[in-house]
Amino acid sequence: IRAFYNYAKDPPEQTQTDWRGISSLRGDLLLEAESKLSASWQAKVSLWGYYDAIYDIRGYDEYTDEVIETHVKDLELKDTYIQGSLLPSLDIKVGRQVVVWGKSDNLRVCDVLNPLYLREVGMTDIRDLRLTVTMARLDYYWSNWNVSAMAIPEIRFNDLPVYGGDYYFQDAPFPEEEVPDDGIENMEYALALNGIFSGWDVALYFADIYDDAPYLYLDSVDLVSPGPPPVYQPNLVLKHARLTMFGAAWNLALGNWLLKAEAAHFQGLEFYSAPDETFSRTDILAGIEYAGFREMTIGIEALNRYLHDYDDVLEDPPTGLKQNEPQYAARLTKDWLHET
Repeated sequence: IRAFYNYAKDPPEQTQTDWRGISSLRGDLLLEAESKLSASWQAKVSLWGYYDAIYDIRGYDEYTDEVIETHVKDLELKDTYIQGSLLPSLDIKVGRQVVVWGKSDNLRVCDVLNPLYLREVGMTDIRDLRLTVTMARLDYYWSNWNVSAMAIPEIRFNDLPVYGGDYYFQDAPFPEEEVPDDGIENMEYALALNGIFSGWDVALYFADIYDDAPYLYLDSVDLVSPGPPPVYQPNLVLKHARLTMFGAAWNLALGNWLLKAEAAHFQGLEFYSAPDETFSRTDILAGIEYAGFREMTIGIEALNRYLHDYDDVLEDPPTGLKQNEPQYAARLTKDWLHET
């Protein structure tokens, strides 16, 4: 059960929703069932849903159709899969699941397989941000190494704020989003090699996926009035580029200290401001974590995203990108009463 109260928010314009005061009174429910099918096979079903009573209290007429459709209630399958061993060193897992890549706790570099729940920016912890997707995963183990191969037929993208919502900061709704059909034709693929050793570990990644973040695309231009002068109307859509990603991640434990590093190179990025070009980007992260306090961890991470073959036109709206995009994160995690 949760509640949000907005105590410092500007009054809305005449046609906007007033989100001041209590903006959410929501109850969430997560139901999970697990079954041991045999000595080497098991299954899990997770069903998550919520209902927000604030809309009954304040009245539905105050909100946009998009808010009513997405924020009042929701119901979806979370982790729902069957997994087991095909051979002593070969495991399989099929169904809706989350696969976490990389070593960072706060900033995403190699962690690209699951889209994010971003309807309420900043209000969801990273451990709850990832949306499950349907995939088939094979894991092969030998010595200190593990190879994971994944085929992802379900195409899901970031769950973004909707028009008229408390976390939507545009004056008009976004254009329609083009989502590729699920199935073999648009299948996403991923491969990972993990090695775990005494005091350190390393991982290499490859992915052929869609970009979870959309870009604006000029689909067509319609003649509204022949004029003179003629009046044209652009038809914009949100599209998702197909990306190739190569990445690596590394951890080193030194007593109470943990050093971490990640790097990823993306090819195939597309932007509205340069419609006839594709771009590549390299992300590099470094972090350090200290766990010498009782049941407490402190971590700092720094990341830079570098866009290759940069063109100054990308800095213009609506793209608004710089060649270097630095990000920083500091995190303090404390367990209370022995994790109870």
